[in-house]
Amino acid sequence: MGKASRARSARQAVAEMKKEQEQKALALKKKKTTINIIVGAVSLLLAAVFIGTVIFLSAAKSNGSLLRAKTAIKSDNLKIDGTTFAYFLNYQYSDFVTNNSNNLSSYGLDISVSIRDQEYYDGQTWFDYMAEQTESNLTEVLYLAEKAKSEGMKLGDKEKKDIDDFIADLKKGAEESEFSFDEYLYGRFGQGVREEDIRKGLEISMLATKYYDETIDSVTYSDKEIQEYFEANSVDFMTVDYKYYKFTPATTEDMTEEEIEKEHKKATDNANRLAAATSPESFDSILTEILKENGTTEANIKTAIQNTVLTGSSYDEEFDISVWAFSADTKLNSTKLYPNGNSSSVYMITKLPYRNEGETRTVRHILISSDSYEKDEDAKAKADEVLAEFNKGAKTAESFGELAKKYSEDPGSATYGGIYEDFAKGTMVEPFEKWAFDSARKEGDTGIVKTDYGYHIMYFVKEGNPVWKNEVVLSLKDNNYEALYNKLKKTYTVTFNEAILDDIPVIKFSSSSATTY
Repeated sequence: MGKASRARSARQAVAEMKKEQEQKALALKKKKTTINIIVGAVSLLLAAVFIGTVIFLSAAKSNGSLLRAKTAIKSDNLKIDGTTFAYFLNYQYSDFVTNNSNNLSSYGLDISVSIRDQEYYDGQTWFDYMAEQTESNLTEVLYLAEKAKSEGMKLGDKEKKDIDDFIADLKKGAEESEFSFDEYLYGRFGQGVREEDIRKGLEISMLATKYYDETIDSVTYSDKEIQEYFEANSVDFMTVDYKYYKFTPATTEDMTEEEIEKEHKKATDNANRLAAATSPESFDSILTEILKENGTTEANIKTAIQNTVLTGSSYDEEFDISVWAFSADTKLNSTKLYPNGNSSSVYMITKLPYRNEGETRTVRHILISSDSYEKDEDAKAKADEVLAEFNKGAKTAESFGELAKKYSEDPGSATYGGIYEDFAKGTMVEPFEKWAFDSARKEGDTGIVKTDYGYHIMYFVKEGNPVWKNEVVLSLKDNNYEALYNKLKKTYTVTFNEAILDDIPVIKFSSSSATTY
């Protein structure tokens, strides 16, 4: 999305939490700079979710004829009807469930209950949220597709094949599930959704994607342009390292006012003691003394000291500590006390603002999940089999990508041919990362790596730019896209029929079924 549509709000809390959790896991999604076009492969949805009995309503509603006759969202020359909108909304919902299957409870989402009946935030339901995101995505798609059509751009053989392959995968899924194709689509994407609806939606979205790829994503920048932009906006690409500890009064409800006041004073005094530290070593030493005085065990003290390290913190103009840390007057190892309500935090600058020179790598991988097999050796055998299939073929990055779409059980990358672009150290699990950052690694290298997730068939694509340089390039592309998008909004008109939302069917998952309501 453009910056205007990505403004921070309380409703983005869930999305931001998702991003943080994904960074800690193996699945580091391919970073598309701005646009979020909804395309993918059927194999990406939860393997544990099976299509069950579909509830059929009236014939007119079940075949989608009434909803198909209504326009959900339109631009000057293009429109998306109700059934196609239902496809996109339910695809987005399924994709969310897939990518967050291990921590849905942390979002407060119960997939066995209709999303129309679950609150997302502040009175907004999960259906409201999904509908809002779908509307936003499709608005962007229509603007870009309009521009593409005005320039005579059409889908090529590759894009047409991608759509055909997607439909073929759906038909294969229906066959394996022993449902008719229509029943399968109803269960997956909502009552009345048919192949024609999916094709119409994908043709428009892929045209938009093609335009974006050819006009924004494929643009390159010279080292001079990158350096000049960095120098003009350096604070956006610099980070600092802290040591940090928070003191909170140990009060309980049964304490007297005098006892509570004593605990508050104790926390404040301890914070002031720690703020007197003059080096990271003295910070640890003073904190150790304080924790010992409070009866903290050796093991917990060790953990507390380890958790004081904060690295790579970006500038935030709304956070006083960040403003202080990035000030030209702030010295190395200086400390600052930060009162926040009843608590007092102490920060020490351990590394002044710097740009991240860390190396990056781009690889493709195919995940064969150990959880999908009764025996670990069976998963390994499957990985060997897939690698052998690759070696018998063209042995190119493209052919590897096709195998990833076919076999990979990593929902975060399979859609994109198993690619993880420009990732830095610390973002992948150790065995995966160790293989990718091996100094002897060269383009086209393959191998199999085992992690807690299973077996990863690896393909080395290339070494990348330093982290800071990639961030600058992404920002340049974002700015260029923002300028383009603002022009498109002035050139074309997109309108959304909000009244249609009452008629949009939504799927409901259970442990063994997906039905639509």
